[in-house]
Amino acid sequence: MQAQPMVYLVLQVQLPETHIRQLCLLSRDIFLSQPMLVELGAPVNICGDIHGQYEDLLRHFDKCGYPPTSNYLFLGDYVDRCAIYMYTSLILDFVT
Repeated sequence: MQAQPMVYLVLQVQLPETHIRQLCLLSRDIFLSQPMLVELGAPVNICGDIHGQYEDLLRHFDKCGYPPTSNYLFLGDYVDRCAIYMYTSLILDFVT
């Protein structure tokens, strides 16, 4: 029996530009407040470049567990190649 592929739905959400700017500023503050070196407890799921691929990010979470139950280390290139990169960025900013 073959496993069925996961299908993810992306809801269309219309956010005012002011809200998007506020989220970006809040994200910036969070990033700047983080130390350069982070000590993580084992086990850690290490993820390479996800390039804004929202469905790939959700597949990682489905397979390895969702934060904060599972620990993740993302290596970069979060938002540069996908039309729905904002979803990916918001999940990484506020869920992990």
